[in-house]
Amino acid sequence: MKALPLLFSAILVITMSAYADVSDYYIYYIYPAGTKPTDIPPASSTIAHIELAGWADAAVDGNAPSTAFGADEAAHAEASYAGRQEADLLVDFSDAYPLITGAIIEAKLHLYLFGAANANPSIGLNAARILSSWTEGTVTWNSKPTSGSQSSAYSGTPGLNGRIEIDVTAQVLAEQGDTVPNRHGIDLIDTSAVSPYFFAKESSIAAYRPYLHVVVPEPGGILLMLSASLWLLRNRKAQRSH
Repeated sequence: MKALPLLFSAILVITMSAYADVSDYYIYYIYPAGTKPTDIPPASSTIAHIELAGWADAAVDGNAPSTAFGADEAAHAEASYAGRQEADLLVDFSDAYPLITGAIIEAKLHLYLFGAANANPSIGLNAARILSSWTEGTVTWNSKPTSGSQSSAYSGTPGLNGRIEIDVTAQVLAEQGDTVPNRHGIDLIDTSAVSPYFFAKESSIAAYRPYLHVVVPEPGGILLMLSASLWLLRNRKAQRSH
């Protein structure tokens, strides 16, 4: 009978270790092919870099509805600023999903903000899934893809000439769980009427280039939790048989 408390102690230690390890995360930094953006930490046992040839970004602008801006170094979103028409920023990094192991917990798009309607803008951005295909080099306002429901992705007064983190977790999770033909990227929509301008993938300056920060559970943590669960089940069964 004295062995029974020791068994429960062992069970508690293994269970707590398993759940503690699940709090460890694996991080992907995904960026357009070419110069690696600055402020991405070095690759390590828990950090991976993905240089993505298929990254696409382009503005579609109702003020120039038949013009394609996909080759521009800058892109912007705009809504009702000084009576102007809307502009959206389209971003597609969906080629990265097959390279990501595990269900995504968090996804933040990092864009360098360099311009707006004033020197200290209060930025508001919504994000939505893009629901139809588009091509970076030819997409215009007149040919822009359809988008789904919007959710708040950023709100703040960050100042110009620095990166902001745009929360696209909901859209990225939905894309990761969908089939390849239904992955078309993210639509960013200005909600504060300050026309924020960002550098696009065409920038050759490392400090200005966009990237995506993605967090998933560390694979080892999941395996340890499963192993611990099996151990508990087997020992409980053995205990009952005695």
